Amino acid sequence: MNHFESLVRRAQNGEREAVEALLEQVYQRVYAIAYHFLSHPQDAEEAAQEAMVRIFSRLSELREPSRFPAWYATVTANLCRDWLRRRRSCG
Repeated sequence: MNHFESLVRRAQNGEREAVEALLEQVYQRVYAIAYHFLSHPQDAEEAAQEAMVRIFSRLSELREPSRFPAWYATVTANLCRDWLRRRRSCG
């Protein structure tokens, strides 16, 4: 069992310390993904915060905790793609 898998399982079971540990460990990566897509620090910060909410509100949906890193990266990338689509349709 990898490190994330253990933390995810504990977080899915409602262990607050595990949720906090996951938040701390993934935020910088989530921000980096958002910045890669959006290329603006303020937009990336806002998108990263929204992604973190989405990730942790949907954590119970993750059936394979070992896939957590790929899953949160996908959630973040999809959110950023949605932002870019909205930006194009408004501008």
